[in-house]
Amino acid sequence: MDYISFISQIAKPPAYRVGLALDHRWDQAWRLFYPILNPTKQEISSFLNSNFEILAIETYYKTVQDTDCFFGFEYSKKSSLNHKLFIEKYFEVINKTLRKQFNILVNQLSSEMYNADKLFMHSEPSEIFLSNRYSFKSGGPCVIWKKGESKNISKSSLMTKLDGYPSLLVCDDDYTSIEFIFNSDPKHWFSYQVSKKDNDNKYRLNLDEVEKLLKMFLIPTHD
Repeated sequence: MDYISFISQIAKPPAYRVGLALDHRWDQAWRLFYPILNPTKQEISSFLNSNFEILAIETYYKTVQDTDCFFGFEYSKKSSLNHKLFIEKYFEVINKTLRKQFNILVNQLSSEMYNADKLFMHSEPSEIFLSNRYSFKSGGPCVIWKKGESKNISKSSLMTKLDGYPSLLVCDDDYTSIEFIFNSDPKHWFSYQVSKKDNDNKYRLNLDEVEKLLKMFLIPTHD
C-alpha cells in the first residue's frame, strides 16, 4: 500500500489542526484549530514579520483509531508564490477540501501550490525516525532507518536503536510518533502515532505497530 492510500484510509476528515513554523521552531508555532481555519491577510503578514529561512506547514487529522497523524511540507522555490501568497493558497486549498479524503487534499496542494502532479510521497523516504517533544529537546529523534540501509528491521534492532530514548518507550504526557521524511523538493513528511495510554495512564510504544508499518512501506508486497 502506498502512503497516500494508507493515510486516506485512516485519517478522518476534517483536519482538526494546522501548524505553521519558521526555521523549525515548532515550540513557537502558529496553530489554528477547526473550524477556524481562515486567517486574515493581516494575521499571515504578522506571522511572517521576522527573518527566517524555512517555512513549514503541518496538517493534523484524527485517525479511525482516535490517534493522531499529520502531513507536513516546507515552502520551496519550486512554487511560483511568495511566502505570504503560499500560506493564503494553502488555507484556500484546505478549506476547499476540508471534508474530503486526504488524497484529494494532497493532490490539490501539488497542483495549486506547485503546479505539479503527484508531488508528495511518491518515492522512497530518505529516513524514518521515532520522536516526541522530549526527544527533540534532548538531542533529536531516534533515527531507525536511512535510505541505503537494510530494509529488514527486527524488533531487537529497534530496541537497540531506542537505547538512550526512554521517553519514546514510556512517557507520561506525550505520545511517540513514527515519521517518514522525504528530502525531495519540496521536503515533506508524514507522521503517525504509535503509542497509546495504558491502564497506568502512560503512553507506551507499540513495537508491533512500528514493525508493521516498516514492513508495509519498506518491503511492499504485490498481489
